[in-house]
Amino acid sequence: MSDDEDEPLQEDARIVQLYNFADKRCDEDGKYTGDAKEFSDYVESLGTDSSIVNGSMMMNRPVARAYFIVSALIDSDGEEEATVAECINLKMKPLKACVESGGEEAAKSLLAALESYVSRMEDGPSQAKNVKGYAEVLKHLWEWEIVDEDTLKAWVEDERAGRAFDVPVAFARKLREGAGQVFLQWLEEGE
Repeated sequence: MSDDEDEPLQEDARIVQLYNFADKRCDEDGKYTGDAKEFSDYVESLGTDSSIVNGSMMMNRPVARAYFIVSALIDSDGEEEATVAECINLKMKPLKACVESGGEEAAKSLLAALESYVSRMEDGPSQAKNVKGYAEVLKHLWEWEIVDEDTLKAWVEDERAGRAFDVPVAFARKLREGAGQVFLQWLEEGE
């Protein structure tokens, strides 16, 4: 076995292209000001076949597509950076365009990719802040009609929804028992 076989695969180069594309269309506050359909079309033109996701080959197109989109649009690293919920608020238009053009699995895959994004954060204040505020992520997705209510409820009920991204079940359970239940209660109370 060579040394190369022991090293994980690098992130897919198309993610950097997509990130740069999105970044050029954001204002100084991080709000996406470009044409949302143009972003969605660019995702399609880059393609997501035979993608590298989390250092491994990913053959599931909707899952890879969601990973690319989240990697390009959600920029929430570090304590001073925006939370995932704030990023969704700033990038709602391209997120919605990508879900609308992505087929029936797009919304479920987006939820799994967002869950994975938070689970992969370094354990510390930034991750804790994003876990605590994850009900806001769900609320924004619902309010901006990015993900419908039934899909959100199904995500809350399925702690294995992030399995394609290797989200640990204990982390998934914690997210659902906290933020998921807060979101469901908020819905039940009529927002």
